[in-house]
Amino acid sequence: DVLFGEILAKFGDCSNFEGGDVLVFLSGSAQITDCVEQITSRAIKQNMPFVVAYPLYSQMDEKDKKAATDKDHRTGLDCMTDGSHEYSRKVICSTNIAETSLTIDGVRFVIEGGYAKKI
Repeated sequence: DVLFGEILAKFGDCSNFEGGDVLVFLSGSAQITDCVEQITSRAIKQNMPFVVAYPLYSQMDEKDKKAATDKDHRTGLDCMTDGSHEYSRKVICSTNIAETSLTIDGVRFVIEGGYAKKI
């Protein structure tokens, strides 16, 4: 809960807006799905339609991966917003796929979830 609140407090604040998107590293698809749902739900409740969360992990459809990594795709996978707000902020919740196998243009802030999955 602290992570979601902190993300929206820092990256949803229009009064002190710094351009750039956010990349959040998490340990797996379940954690990513939960994070995207929490951010989306809280953004709606706090009237921040310009904050749009995207999942990104290896088992996703290629079209959804492309939407998450395309710096101009700002509607969310479920078209939560029209993407035209001047304070548009994309929050990409990802596994280490984003660290090792692709580049995401527009990311300026990185948050490490701080949990390592042991195998």
